[in-house]
Amino acid sequence: MSPQLVVDEHLDYWKVTQVIARWMSAAQIGFEIGRKSLPDDNIRAILRTIKRRTFITIDKGFYRREFCDKRYCIVFFNMSLVREDEIPHLLRKLLRFSEFQTSKKRMGKVIRVSRGGGIHFFDSRTGSEKYLPWTP
Repeated sequence: MSPQLVVDEHLDYWKVTQVIARWMSAAQIGFEIGRKSLPDDNIRAILRTIKRRTFITIDKGFYRREFCDKRYCIVFFNMSLVREDEIPHLLRKLLRFSEFQTSKKRMGKVIRVSRGGGIHFFDSRTGSEKYLPWTP
């Protein structure tokens, strides 16, 4: 079975991928998928082939409207690498929002998650950027 979540190789395997894998299937670029040091365009190409996957990264270059694709979702955590251990918790919180609860609902979205700044996302269906606060 292929994973629901694909984690960027720059994130620590034990602090992020393995923690997430306790409650959702996850694999990491350079370990279970692809090879190390893949260019960003190759990562997107891989996501297109395994379909309906959510890519987790802290690389701000992925938060772009033109990266919206109905075959995958990108979640960019707007934080430094020293805070990567917060990603699993924030991801769980994100997935509780009705807009992101299922892979089907996430497809076509590029999402930016900030601890204090809420959730911004582009949606391929509307082309517009939307905002959701962490708490209503």
